[in-house]
Amino acid sequence: MLHSHDHQKKPTISRIISQFVQKNRILFLILAVLLFLLPLGYLVVQQIDEKSKNDATTRLYELEKKYEEYSAKKDGEDAVKAKEEFLAYMQDTISGFNGRSAEYRAREIIADMNLEEIAKEDTANKAELLKETLKEYLIIIEKAPEFALMPKFVLVTGRMIEGLPARAEKEGTDKIEISVQDLKTVLPAQFQKLGDVEVETYSDFALSLYLYSSEKQPKSPFILETLVNIGRLYEKREMREKAIEVYEKLERDFSNNDWTNIAINRRIALQAKE
Repeated sequence: MLHSHDHQKKPTISRIISQFVQKNRILFLILAVLLFLLPLGYLVVQQIDEKSKNDATTRLYELEKKYEEYSAKKDGEDAVKAKEEFLAYMQDTISGFNGRSAEYRAREIIADMNLEEIAKEDTANKAELLKETLKEYLIIIEKAPEFALMPKFVLVTGRMIEGLPARAEKEGTDKIEISVQDLKTVLPAQFQKLGDVEVETYSDFALSLYLYSSEKQPKSPFILETLVNIGRLYEKREMREKAIEVYEKLERDFSNNDWTNIAINRRIALQAKE
């Protein structure tokens, strides 16, 4: 009897399943199509991404060629036109290759061009050009914390910021004044604090950048100079223990190089004052 009873249940279950499939056949059809399309979609996305990378690499190569061509023309009769055309090409690169190496290289070239103008005696708007230069570097630093050259731009930007007081004391056309308040309009908010403390000096702005770089890329080829700068600016803030800690890290993790030798000498000098 038990066997007969079980046998009677099986058709009932089959009927239930069959009815469910019939009622939801459109849903099952959609799922089947999706399962078929997902791998195809993945391949399409991969191909698009690969094409994007190839396009960005090609653009980077073209950008360098255009830069060479512009450099050959920048002191000629058509210098103004050549500069306008090249800058338009660079802006097109920045907008069209957002987040790619081509964008970062274009921004670096714009910064270099600004610095060339600043070096000329007859340039009138040097403070604005210097702020624009800082902006270009800071955009790269903030947008691309994993970009291999980000720590390099941090060092360049930090040195420029630290050098602002000296620039303000120069005479004639070499004099460039950018106040701390002006600098705050250029620097992203994350670089305007050390911990919870608002930054109010040029050296502290630079310190915030160096700390950012050391945290984001602790194994960068630029980490040695970055750490020495951090220790030096801790000293300037009279934070002796923190400076010694940074110098000891250099001794422990990076031996036998000039930067570590600087760190050892600074640590010995600081500990001698105890």
